[in-house]
Amino acid sequence: MRKLDSQNINLAAEFFVVSQLYRRGFLPLVTLGHTKQIDIVVENPENGKIATVDVKGLTRDGGNWLINPKREKPEHFFVLVYFDRFSDTESMPKVFVVPSMEMENMLKGRSLRYVTLSQVNEKSKNHDAWKPSESKHHDAWKPLDEFLKTA
Repeated sequence: MRKLDSQNINLAAEFFVVSQLYRRGFLPLVTLGHTKQIDIVVENPENGKIATVDVKGLTRDGGNWLINPKREKPEHFFVLVYFDRFSDTESMPKVFVVPSMEMENMLKGRSLRYVTLSQVNEKSKNHDAWKPSESKHHDAWKPLDEFLKTA
C-alpha cells in the first residue's frame, strides 16, 4: 500500500464532511486552493443563510490538527475528522465540530496552534483509551445546524 500524504487525508475529510452536510439538507460547496482558510461554504436553501467550514483531517499516525483560527466569527466552524483506520472503508471517521468562537479557548496559552485528540476528547489523555463519545464536540453538528436554520 502506498504511503498516505496529508493532502489526500484532507481531501477525504472534506468530502466526508460535504456528504454529511448534504444529508442534513444543506448545500455545501468545496472551495479550491492550496492555502485556504475556508474549505466549504454551506448554504441552507430554505432561508439562504450561509456558514463557512474549515476541515482538518488526521489519521492515527498523523499527530495533531494544525489550526489557524483567523476567522473567529459566529458563522465559521472547524470540523476535525479523525480516521482511526484510514484504508479500512468499513471504519467510519470520528468527527468533531467546533464553533470558531470556541476554538480560541482550546488553543489558549499554546505557542503552536495545534489541537490534539485529547483536547477535543477532554477526558482522555491516552490515545489508545480515547473515547470520543465523552467529548461535547464529537458528532456535535447541532451548533452548525442551528446557526444555518435560524433566520
